[in-house]
Amino acid sequence: MKFHLYYACVADKVTTRGTLFRIANNLFNCNNTVIFTTIMEPTSHKERRQREITALRADIFRVVREIARDKGWEGVSMRKICTAIQYTAPVIYEHFPKGKKQILSELRDQGFDQFKTVLRDAATQAGPNPVDQLAAMAEAAWHFAVHEQDLYTVMFNLEGVKAPAEHQSALRFAGEPVMDAIRALHKLEVDRDHWFFSWWAIVHGHAAIALTGMASGVMPKFRTYVREAAERLALAIR
Repeated sequence: MKFHLYYACVADKVTTRGTLFRIANNLFNCNNTVIFTTIMEPTSHKERRQREITALRADIFRVVREIARDKGWEGVSMRKICTAIQYTAPVIYEHFPKGKKQILSELRDQGFDQFKTVLRDAATQAGPNPVDQLAAMAEAAWHFAVHEQDLYTVMFNLEGVKAPAEHQSALRFAGEPVMDAIRALHKLEVDRDHWFFSWWAIVHGHAAIALTGMASGVMPKFRTYVREAAERLALAIR
């Protein structure tokens, strides 16, 4: 006798396959022929499932940043994430198998992606003059650091955690628009790294001081300080 057994592939998991094989084993023991037929999940269902996964991951990132703004990054824990988002730990680990470490790593990636876009937009809006571009990018970077404080903190490990190896090239990645402006000003490749890191020292130095709260008396002027310092550096490069 021939039997057809059907199982569905849902979200890349065959939830009933183990049961079907147990049934099949019994049928084989009865000298029957078993034919497995896969019912593929409709595309629309897969797309809906992917949207749900994307939304859940976005919620997790949102909640993590909210906790960090309130408690600092050291205060972020998987237990607090689960409580805030009202999901059990296995659900969180399904999307982030390495837990908090993976979440922070992906947030760093997102942060540097956003940072690069901010710098690129600032350079574009400043016009063709590379001096203006470096000054505008410094001001935009300052604005990002102040208004995305929790993200900037984890991007640059301001709470004392050393950047993992995979993030040690992030500064160059985000700073590509900066290096483009430096190339336009300085034709000698040998000195470009010096000017590149000098620009970052101006921006990050001001940001780090501001985020520690040690410049509260002059904070309204800091944005101007950053822009003017970057402009003086750009003129020195030229």
